[in-house]
Amino acid sequence: MLAKAGADRVQTGMRLAFGKNIALCARVGKYQKILSIRSKHRHSFYIFNLVKKLSYKISGKQIPIIAPTWGFTVFSKINFLILSQNLELYKKSTHASNIKSSYILSYFIKNKS
Repeated sequence: MLAKAGADRVQTGMRLAFGKNIALCARVGKYQKILSIRSKHRHSFYIFNLVKKLSYKISGKQIPIIAPTWGFTVFSKINFLILSQNLELYKKSTHASNIKSSYILSYFIKNKS
């Protein structure tokens, strides 16, 4: 690289400075979830904008979406509320599963006390 008149030497500087691969961090597939955030509904607009800004910092194309499910469960928001009012859900911290009809009474008696 020559800079201005009178340069009598060629600078090598950062020529061919590619570095070496140290390790593979993560291999992400197409449409694979990278991050899941659970928040109250009133904060969803702010969280959505933050995740959108965060996606610019990660290489590749990321699309933030709002899931139709309740938290990290497989139930929709309406079904989750209906099932929890009818005591047909077994809640495990962040996840939930259906209770079989034969176990509903024993589950209710166990959690009442």
